[in-house]
Amino acid sequence: MESYLEAADQGLYFPGMKAVSLDKSGDGPYRLNGWENSIEQATEVLGRFAPRAFRRPVAKSEVEPFAQLANPAIESGREWPLRLSVRSMLSSPQFLLFGGEAGTLDDYALASRLSYFLWKSMPDNELFDIAKAGKLSDAKTLAGQEFRRVKLSADSPRGGVLT
Repeated sequence: MESYLEAADQGLYFPGMKAVSLDKSGDGPYRLNGWENSIEQATEVLGRFAPRAFRRPVAKSEVEPFAQLANPAIESGREWPLRLSVRSMLSSPQFLLFGGEAGTLDDYALASRLSYFLWKSMPDNELFDIAKAGKLSDAKTLAGQEFRRVKLSADSPRGGVLT
């Protein structure tokens, strides 16, 4: 848990988001450069981060409470208004726990369980894309991803665990 909170303090990279500064000075890197600091923009930035953090698609209504946490910082003009929001996301049950109902798992749940079992990490982009397309529940696709992940594990610095 501490490593995730440290990551929140040190900075997160949002692909394609030029608005998020990675400035290491001060309290954190969550300055919204070139944007008017508003809840709508905070919701947009957090909405891009939330699906990766929660390992599944996220509705805007799920992101809005986290964005509201930034409101006092935005109103006071602080440079890093999203720090509390990101820390809250990374300590929320949606991030810390695997959700889902008993029974058949959806593609996102399969992707998460496969990735954490084989790599002890969140699903990579390829696994997310296959889950998004709804193809991971196909037995052949799932087996192919298992093989790919095991091969990647064996080739990685921490690899060889399953071989």
